[in-house]
Amino acid sequence: VNAHYNPDLKQFIVFLITQPGGPTQATIFAASAHITGRLLELADHTYQQIDTCYTELSKELHNGRLFRLLAKLNMIVERPQPGTPAADSWSETGDRYLLKLFLDYVFHQVEEDARQPIVDLGSVVQCLNKLDVGVSEKVLLMSPDENTILVVSYADLKACCERSFMELLSSGNYSNNQLNRQYMQQQMSGSPFQQPMDWAGGGMGGFGSMGGGMGNLGA
Repeated sequence: VNAHYNPDLKQFIVFLITQPGGPTQATIFAASAHITGRLLELADHTYQQIDTCYTELSKELHNGRLFRLLAKLNMIVERPQPGTPAADSWSETGDRYLLKLFLDYVFHQVEEDARQPIVDLGSVVQCLNKLDVGVSEKVLLMSPDENTILVVSYADLKACCERSFMELLSSGNYSNNQLNRQYMQQQMSGSPFQQPMDWAGGGMGGFGSMGGGMGNLGA
C-alpha cells in the first residue's frame, strides 16, 4: 500500500482493520477523522465545479437576453425601403428614430477625427445590457450629420423599443399567435411574462443555445 498509495489511505485502512478501542468505538465519525483533509479537498473541488457551471449558465442566459434584444431592434429599425408604401406607415420618426440613433451610437462609433472606427465589443455588450435592464443612466445620441443631438435615458430607450415592437406585433402575422397576444396583454398591464414569444424561448432551436458568444464578450 505504501508503494502505490497515499499514507492517508494506509492509516485509514489500518484503522478499519485494527479498530482501536473496540468495535463500539469504530464509528463513521472516528473513521472520517483520518480522511478529513481529503473530504474537504473533494468538497472544495465540487464547489468549484458548481461555480463554473453557474458561470457558464449565466453566460447562456445573457446570450438569450441580448439576442432577443438585438432581434427586436433589427426588426424595428430600417424596416421599410425608402419610397415604398410601407415606408409611409413605418417611418423612422419618434421612438424608432431614437432607436436608430442608439444603434449608430453602439455599433458605429469612430475616433475624434472620424477616420478610425472604434471596435469595442465590451462596450457593445455593456450598452445592450443597460438597455435590456432599462437603467436611468442617460446617453448622448447624435445623428450622422451632427444636426440632431438628443440626451435620453436607457429606460426611455427601452420603453421606445417595447412600444415599437408591440406595434409591429399588432400589425403583423404574429398578432394571430396566442402566445404573442398574451405577451402584449401582459406588457400593457405591466405584469411580467415568463416566455413572451414562442420563438424567444426556443421555437427555433433556442436562442439561448447559441454558444458562449455574447456572454464570452462580456467575460
